[in-house]
Amino acid sequence: MAAGVADRRARSRGAKAAASAAFARLTSTRPRPIARALMVALPAVLLAYLSFASGGFFPLTTALVGLVVGLMLVVRVTVGSDPFEGFGAALAVSLGAFGLLGAWMLASMLWDASALRAILEFDRLLLYLLGAALVGSVAWRARERRWMVSLTVASLFGVCVLSLASRLVPSLWTVGEDFAAEPLNYPLGYSNALGIFAGLGVVLAFHLTTDERGPRLVRVLAALAVPALAATVLLTFSRGAIVATALALVAYLVLGRPRGLLAGALASAPPAAYALSRVYEADLVASALPTTPAALAQARGLAVAILGACLVAAALRALGLVLDSWMARIRVGRTTRRVAAATLFAAPLVAALVVALSFDVPRVVADQYERVTGVDQGYGATRDRLTAPGASGRFEEWAVAWERFEEEPLTGGGAGTYQALWAERRPVDRELRDAHSLYFEVASELGAVGLALTVAAIGAILVGLLARCRGPERALHSALAAAWLGWAVHAGIDWDWEVPALTMPFLLLAAAGLTARTKDPERPPEPGRRSGSPARLTRVLVGVGLLVLLVTPALLAVSQARLESSLRAWKQGDCSRTIDDALGSLDALPVRTEPFELIAYCDARFGLNDLADDAMRSAIARDPRSWDLWYGLAMVHGAAGRDPRPAMAEAVRLNPLEPMTIEGARLFRTDDPEEWERRALSARLPIP
Repeated sequence: MAAGVADRRARSRGAKAAASAAFARLTSTRPRPIARALMVALPAVLLAYLSFASGGFFPLTTALVGLVVGLMLVVRVTVGSDPFEGFGAALAVSLGAFGLLGAWMLASMLWDASALRAILEFDRLLLYLLGAALVGSVAWRARERRWMVSLTVASLFGVCVLSLASRLVPSLWTVGEDFAAEPLNYPLGYSNALGIFAGLGVVLAFHLTTDERGPRLVRVLAALAVPALAATVLLTFSRGAIVATALALVAYLVLGRPRGLLAGALASAPPAAYALSRVYEADLVASALPTTPAALAQARGLAVAILGACLVAAALRALGLVLDSWMARIRVGRTTRRVAAATLFAAPLVAALVVALSFDVPRVVADQYERVTGVDQGYGATRDRLTAPGASGRFEEWAVAWERFEEEPLTGGGAGTYQALWAERRPVDRELRDAHSLYFEVASELGAVGLALTVAAIGAILVGLLARCRGPERALHSALAAAWLGWAVHAGIDWDWEVPALTMPFLLLAAAGLTARTKDPERPPEPGRRSGSPARLTRVLVGVGLLVLLVTPALLAVSQARLESSLRAWKQGDCSRTIDDALGSLDALPVRTEPFELIAYCDARFGLNDLADDAMRSAIARDPRSWDLWYGLAMVHGAAGRDPRPAMAEAVRLNPLEPMTIEGARLFRTDDPEEWERRALSARLPIP
């Protein structure tokens, strides 16, 4: 018997040794070129995918991408060679602030936010957090960082080329009617988002074409991209995007001071200026898809002009490679560099001051204050928008958000509540989901705590990148810092945060710029666990924690898919399938309101009035500040011959300027139950 016990112990020790050896092989320090190459391409791949998925705006896309990125991080943590080697102080502070912000979002359900709205906001934040943690966990080589930026710019350039094609050669790249009657907005679906999207591409492409350390072919191709990207920015007629892009370019010039600046600027700036002038003159293609013969001819001419500008820029940059070689041999002292930096910083300020004094800008601004703070109307989707003094109602939107912040300065109204707040307090009849400012919206929804965490997360990234704007990688980190600065500024005047195609790639690039330098890839692997590498139990616990976090996007993805199927069935008039899919959506995420709403309307169609009432009240219990649910309850009551006026009065209180609530209140100004029923069955319903 003793021999048998000894034999079993020997086999157990052998199995443990084999498992340890297998784990050591998985977590060895040998480089994995394929895995690293995939990670280098990740920002570019996500940029392309999210761009053509409506910018990643809708919950299903956000949840699915979050699941993929989260699972990649789980694999990285559990079997990676050193899953935390890239984390530095700045990135750790930013990720920690984002994590606390997510916890605060979920906690806001305790005071005012509906569970669904908080989960949707948290899911988007989780996507950003997981993506930054994944890319930030790797200690990137300088060459890999440069390729990451290059691939991202290539992907961005491809998206913008197709965007231009949708407007200039619509017969070759046809898009839906949703993109037709506005300034250029394909494929993101929002012209301002596309404008800053292309504008930050201009900044990174200009960096690539002026970076003397980059490959020569990349410098030439980057110059080719600049005119097309600049033309995309102007065709969106987004004033905020133009200002943020200019600010980011100035920041890059001041911080980066690349040796290839002269050749890169001479090659890219004149062709870009020519392309911009042609875009500005193309009034027939500015506001909508060209359909008339004159507009189509103008669009073709503009397409040829932009293509010619791109080719000329590439040719000039190829010739300028000789100038790069000459500039590389020049040695510049520290004093000269400081003078050059000061000049680059002061020149735009002096120019702005001269223009302001020459045109008496202070007096003009004072005279036009009412128009500047109001809603600019009448310019349409044309080049006149560039000189319109109005702020597109931003001040009104921010004032509503600030009022809520003053009422609840510490906690705010709860994650995702701005839409309901705007509906209740808006001074004008304009629908709105977001406050057109990340900072005002966070202050309104999450109070001073949420605002502080948001500023800390974004500011830590910027400070960390600025601290690295020196040494041999100065130009690269300066470009990343400038792009992140441009994004952060523009996020203050628009809803960039809600467009993952715009936020995610630049966040990943910034995270890559903050990671520590890689260890020596040629060092042979050690036989046991590396010093500094986390223990096996630590890896497993972190992996399990990440899987727990992924439960939310997984359930949301399932619920959203079933909800969209239910909506399709509703539009087809199939109430049986509508109810089945709605119940499936609730099985995955019981806090949703939309499935109950659809079930209530179907029950009312079938004459199941008590069930319809119960379903609609279940929806209201989950989001009592949603005007459309109270409106729906009024319709359910009216269809049953019950008094709909109390529910409709609440809907009017929650959204007094909504045409549907105004019309609903008018319809039910009667005491006749038969009229309630007839009018309720023929009234419009707030279902998209």
